[in-house]
Amino acid sequence: MLLVAITLGLILIGLASFVYGAIGISKYAFRVGTGHGIAVLLFPPYTFYFAFFKLDEDDKDLPVASWTFGIVVTLLLTFLFSPQLSLVVQGRLDEINSQGVGEAATEAYGDKEKDSEDESEGDEENDETSESSGDAENASDDTESSDDSAPDAGSGSSDGSNGSADGG
Repeated sequence: MLLVAITLGLILIGLASFVYGAIGISKYAFRVGTGHGIAVLLFPPYTFYFAFFKLDEDDKDLPVASWTFGIVVTLLLTFLFSPQLSLVVQGRLDEINSQGVGEAATEAYGDKEKDSEDESEGDEENDETSESSGDAENASDDTESSDDSAPDAGSGSSDGSNGSADGG
């Protein structure tokens, strides 16, 4: 709730700066002509055009800077915090209070810790599976080595003796 209050306060400051700048620029625009003054007050793109391309006054810096600051801050904050601001406009303040930053992030992006735990459990299962398959491979290697050793031991004793080469 505090974040929403701060955001609304900054938006209001931006709007006040925008209005102050627009009135300051329109002062110069009304000196040029009534149409220019009304266009500056009512149509922000024309205010931009008039302030940066048509206005050649030495004292224009503060009104132009405040108008630019106001419009940029207002649009940026409104865009960034539009979900929270829409809840305020709709009067659903209890949803803002009940939702913490972590809970809102969890709803928006999912639970990364739970996903990482699931992945690590899956890795442990894969490790156990690979260990058991490794054990099976070791067992098959043992059988192959015993098979290899059996013919070698029996190759010298074709006559049924104890395997000595003397035959003794």
